[in-house]
Amino acid sequence: MDIFCEYIVKHKKTIKDYLIFVLTDIVAFILSIIVLMFYNYTMGFGLLIIAAIWYGAYIIMRNRFVEYEYALTSNELDIDKIMAKKRRKHIMTVDFKNITLCAPADDITFCSEFNNTQAINKTYDFTGTSRYEIYFADFQGIDGNTRILFNPTDKMKESLQLINPRAVHIR
Repeated sequence: MDIFCEYIVKHKKTIKDYLIFVLTDIVAFILSIIVLMFYNYTMGFGLLIIAAIWYGAYIIMRNRFVEYEYALTSNELDIDKIMAKKRRKHIMTVDFKNITLCAPADDITFCSEFNNTQAINKTYDFTGTSRYEIYFADFQGIDGNTRILFNPTDKMKESLQLINPRAVHIR
């Protein structure tokens, strides 16, 4: 049975993202003032340095616009990070035949498993601004017991349940 689903979710901006925006602007502004004070006689070279500073600030801020792509192919969920809609980085591949549990994060039936973080060595948050609810999946990864948080679509949830009906619980 061939299964293919993909979905892109836009990452929610956190306080950390907004702080990086503000601090990047402040540092670029201060560096521009310093360059203007030291290169007032050779204005062409100073303006070139200022342009490079602001271009670097633009690159730093642009890379804070992150999206996650979930691609479910057969029994593997590939998660990629897309930065500024230009660069793509493969984060991980999860084999859903080998997961121990996948369920909604806010389901009262599985709240004890979700809140038991002592057995989890590493947690990855791939959620974002989506109309779909947050699910968690626990599996044995490279770092030991690993948990991912993600927003699967309805079609993806049904496909995951077909892959591993004992471990995947959907509403």
